[in-house]
Amino acid sequence: MKILFISNGHGEDAIGARLALELRTLEPDWTLEALPIVGRGNAYEQAGVRVIGPRWAMPSGGFTFTSLKWLLKDWRAGMYAQTHAQHWAARNARPDVVIVVGDVYALWVTFSFACRDVKSPIYQVQPLVSRYYQDGMTAQTKASRISRVTVDSFTLPERWYMKRVRQVFARDARTAEWLHELGVPQATFQGNVMMDLLTPELELAPVLDGRPALALLPGTRDDDRYSLPIMLETAALLPELQAFAASPNNLVRLELPHGWSWVVPTAFEAAASADVVGLHVSGARVPILRAAFAALLHHATVALGTAGTGNEQAVGLGVPVVGFVTKGPQFTNSFAQAQQRLLGAGLRLESPDPVQLAAAVRIGATDPAWRTATRAAGLERMGTAGAARRVMQSLLEDLRSLAQKGR
Repeated sequence: MKILFISNGHGEDAIGARLALELRTLEPDWTLEALPIVGRGNAYEQAGVRVIGPRWAMPSGGFTFTSLKWLLKDWRAGMYAQTHAQHWAARNARPDVVIVVGDVYALWVTFSFACRDVKSPIYQVQPLVSRYYQDGMTAQTKASRISRVTVDSFTLPERWYMKRVRQVFARDARTAEWLHELGVPQATFQGNVMMDLLTPELELAPVLDGRPALALLPGTRDDDRYSLPIMLETAALLPELQAFAASPNNLVRLELPHGWSWVVPTAFEAAASADVVGLHVSGARVPILRAAFAALLHHATVALGTAGTGNEQAVGLGVPVVGFVTKGPQFTNSFAQAQQRLLGAGLRLESPDPVQLAAAVRIGATDPAWRTATRAAGLERMGTAGAARRVMQSLLEDLRSLAQKGR
């Protein structure tokens, strides 16, 4: 069997790669390929899955249509040529089964190209849309979020495609029930694969000094260049917490705030994957961890985040998150408000002012009521680990059923 994963997003690539690893343990002789529509598909490559199609990264990081500015940047960077090449790669793949990790666009590529000539069974993992996004949305909010409509709800085209796939794996139980109401009875909830991506990469204990850990999560989009400097200023105001930052995409382009400089890490910090450490004149140190994201979340008491998947995973582990709007392509005001509806009590939004942010972070580190509410919200909205195995087992059972009917 030849399985093709089609995903349209960095988080979606990570989910697809995790599913591929699980599938390989269940069916080691099957051929696995991946077509990442956004970015280079590094997660698939690291999982040993062959990546087909062009491997370009657009300036918007996949948020092309959030504003005209990012659309123009992507267009100048070769968006048309990239899209054309992706469509040809999908058409030439000729898979036996397609697993779509993403939304309506990934489904459209699948139906229009990957399965245009070969009518393969199609399965969708939908990690984006949640019924929780609808909570408290006014008509004005919905109108202002027209560019994010594929996250807030299932569009009519997506519902049309969903009714024609074998199974739809929703991101939470409430959303699966919603899909049943929308005429997609094959929707199911087997857990959120995002929570399977949090196996600690290494041991952080040697570098911890006994203070509660503060996780700085600037994200993997261009937001990091705007958010990490503010996070560093905030960390300098919190000497009672030990701050660590998940590495952004490109530290070279980052302008450090006043009073900060880069220094060489200690041996313990280097062992924790820190290539560089931010040092404040007050003596505050913030190691930038290159390969310890999951380990950091497991040790964190509170987080300061402008990430998409990262914020969700933190709340899934019961870690309160304080967020703020950036000038980047992802963590805009509209996105931040939507993520707050999604994560409920787990996320609080503040003004991008270090003093206000420090006050909120301090509450997150010391208020047991907020921590209890975050754990409850994380369990309800993100689920527990083990989803990848459950999704793959459900998919394989359906394939066996399909094979028996064809005999």
